[in-house]
Amino acid sequence: MTANDSQPRKGVGYWLAIPAILCAAAAFFLYRKTGITEFNPSLSGTALICLGIAAGLMIVSLFVDFKPIRYLAYLVCLYGFIAYISSQVTYITNVIVSIDGNTFTAGFIATAATFFLAFLLMLLSGTLAHPKQKKA
Repeated sequence: MTANDSQPRKGVGYWLAIPAILCAAAAFFLYRKTGITEFNPSLSGTALICLGIAAGLMIVSLFVDFKPIRYLAYLVCLYGFIAYISSQVTYITNVIVSIDGNTFTAGFIATAATFFLAFLLMLLSGTLAHPKQKKA
């Protein structure tokens, strides 16, 4: 048995957790910076709390190799994304109807994209995580 055999190998799920955490943090800060508009006078506390919890769960999953933690992080992040989109419905509707010529801002697109990437990467991290192997 070599020194490398004693350390468990990190799978793809482990390495996808890191960009998922970074995307969740980016979405959190982007939303805090660009979330208040003329159509949305306040931020969605649910979206921010869900992002924080999801990122925290993903950080825990880096140290505790337990697949359901990654799925729970995905579900919490997905719920946060839904809360974010529902808080922006007035803005989205205004852009789609295009009464006053507004378009999607770069902040909105960046926040939505990082939110989407965060929950997608969390899902992939949970799906591609290897279950613990029992020693024979």
